[in-house]
Amino acid sequence: KGSNGPSDMSAKMGRFPCFSTLLVCFFLVSFHIREVAALSPSSPRPLNIQNKIIEAASQCEDIGANDQIDEVNRPRRQVLSSLAYTSILSLTIPDTAKASSGSTVGETIRRSAANLPGLGPPDVYYPPSWQGSWNVTRSLQVPVSLQLEYKIRFISATPDSDDNGLIVADRGFNQAALETALKQQSSSASSNSNNNNNNSPIVQSYEWVKTNPNDLRLVLVDGTRKDIKVTKRATQMDDLTVQSSEYQRIVIDQITTNVPSVPSISARRILCQWKQVSPNVLEAMELVYDMGTNMDPMRAAGGAATTSSEPKLLTKSKLVLQRIS
Repeated sequence: KGSNGPSDMSAKMGRFPCFSTLLVCFFLVSFHIREVAALSPSSPRPLNIQNKIIEAASQCEDIGANDQIDEVNRPRRQVLSSLAYTSILSLTIPDTAKASSGSTVGETIRRSAANLPGLGPPDVYYPPSWQGSWNVTRSLQVPVSLQLEYKIRFISATPDSDDNGLIVADRGFNQAALETALKQQSSSASSNSNNNNNNSPIVQSYEWVKTNPNDLRLVLVDGTRKDIKVTKRATQMDDLTVQSSEYQRIVIDQITTNVPSVPSISARRILCQWKQVSPNVLEAMELVYDMGTNMDPMRAAGGAATTSSEPKLLTKSKLVLQRIS
């Protein structure tokens, strides 16, 4: 009785509002099947996760631009987006990097966070050929002329110590050896009557692990506690040279007999440049700067006029290392 003209077709589509939605879904499914066929094993193509992340983020920005967004909720959305992006970065780490980053979850997170802007590498790395023990002759040029002799060592940063692994300095052992050499030199220079005690240990114990190289804690024989915390670093390495810059926070808790002491807090920057002269000889130049006492609230509260934020050169040293056979 009726015709199948355009008016009747429009009326039918009006009764079925989901017809257009089903039609769009049909085309989307067809397009998805073509993409799956293109990614078949006969023609493998790598999946770029980072491009997918950027594309999804741009789509979210386009959708958000067309909506009326409350300005109060905008900072919360930005924080959530940053957290989501950080989580995605942790999922895109290759398995080989995870295997060589340490045996704990905390170590994996720390090494992943080191790749984010504003943070440095997890440690200063050295050429694999430097692994082992070395005799050090440190010639102190500033503030006084002084020569120290002690031992240091470089160890593997990975659980399996292979030649292709990452090499780091054994910070706990090296700092304890330096503290002992300084104390022995000071005792020898101040009094010749105590020479018999010059070889006694100065450091009672130290806490340091290569999976968390930024924290070093020492306890001296007199009870003094010294904590060294690396807050920021930059490093560059090639086959024969290593350059590094580190900012450190030093907390010293001096133990006295009767009166409890107030821990002193200071900040310093260490610049060091290493060079391999021969397979068994290394040379280095080290500069240590005092970054001021503004990090110590107790000292700053007592007299602001004595505090300074200008870096001041504390020590300048030349190091010569001989490999121990």
